Amino acid sequence: MAEVISFCWIAMELVSEFLFCECFLQRRKWNYITYIAISLTLIFVFLYSNSSNKIVPSAYITPLFYFVLFFFCYKGLWQRRILSVIMCSLLLIIVDALIMYVWSAIFHISIEEIRERKYTYFSVGTICKSTSLLLAWLFYRSISRSHKEQLRIRWLFLTLLFPAISYFTLIIIYREYRFEGDLTTRALGITLIIAIANIATMYTINQLEKSEKNSQRVALLNQQMDIQTESILGLEKSYRSQRAVSHEFTHHLNTISALLEKQQYVAAEQYVHKLQEQQTTRVFVVNSHHPVVDAVLNQKYQTAKEQGVDMQITVSDLSELSLPTEMLVVILSNLLDNAIEASSQYAGEKVVQFSMILTDKLTLSIRNSTKPVQIVNGTPITTKLDKDNHGYGLQNVERLLDGLAAEHAWSYQDNWFSFVAEIPAA
Repeated sequence: MAEVISFCWIAMELVSEFLFCECFLQRRKWNYITYIAISLTLIFVFLYSNSSNKIVPSAYITPLFYFVLFFFCYKGLWQRRILSVIMCSLLLIIVDALIMYVWSAIFHISIEEIRERKYTYFSVGTICKSTSLLLAWLFYRSISRSHKEQLRIRWLFLTLLFPAISYFTLIIIYREYRFEGDLTTRALGITLIIAIANIATMYTINQLEKSEKNSQRVALLNQQMDIQTESILGLEKSYRSQRAVSHEFTHHLNTISALLEKQQYVAAEQYVHKLQEQQTTRVFVVNSHHPVVDAVLNQKYQTAKEQGVDMQITVSDLSELSLPTEMLVVILSNLLDNAIEASSQYAGEKVVQFSMILTDKLTLSIRNSTKPVQIVNGTPITTKLDKDNHGYGLQNVERLLDGLAAEHAWSYQDNWFSFVAEIPAA
């Protein structure tokens, strides 16, 4: 039984090492050889730790085994890998020692007595390894996320709740069996059940969190598809309108030519003025020499005009812009749709100011008048009634900009909402 417990402790320690190293090292492509190496390392560490003829203490040899393993599992400077292994091993040793001394102080029992009493040593050792694994997992979950995706307090609370209850349960069980010289089967069984329940609970919580994130991703993708569909329909409408204008152009020229031939100059002038009035709604107000940007901006300009919003657009020559088309459509459509809708609902001056300037980087800025904006957890809340299917626009934009390694920020002050982004041009 002692060998099984020892093997479990070493496995938990190895998993903790992996979780720590995942935060600092770049993983190689894993295959069956990698998993064989992990299994062999686990066996070698177990055999050496339980060997009666150890020349060098396990605390010095175990990091060497781990370094050899991580040489196959991760890539990068060997100095960085050595430092990572040493740091992880030291942290695990510190956690073990700290819990051991705290236990000794609380229960007024010496370290020697802890080692002599099998159940006491089993209880303390299990708590040490469990704590190391929990801390490694929390560290991995926190450090491996981007600055926009922090570990949510709700999931953190649920994750820590069951281990905390389990620790108190182990202490209660320990007080019942603290003077047992051997491992009582009942106490051992209860402890193992608690350990398995912890693993199952943490796995379930992790899956629930992933499910929530996947649901949000699906909502973002649906919103992105809606925007792209709307843009395609808008481009189709613009194309059909242009086709109609081109088709009518010859007839207009023939009519004007006939009037001029008959020297009906006043009638010809009136006809031209009438055509100019009809054409004002079809004139493109933006010409950035980038067809996708022009199509989106002109479409949104017409939308703003229809809703009584004064949209002011400043663009530079964007002919050299090489950003992916689908990203441009989603980013511009989201920002402009939000700005136009917010400004159209404002009781005061309805204004949207937009600029898109390309130098060595692309600077994108938008500023619009709006009603007071409610901000929760650092994110503006949608004003639409159907909040389950809306409110993802700015999240979608930020996600795409993060993928482009862009710097971006937004602010709200005195009924004005502003968004600025600097996107690498290459």
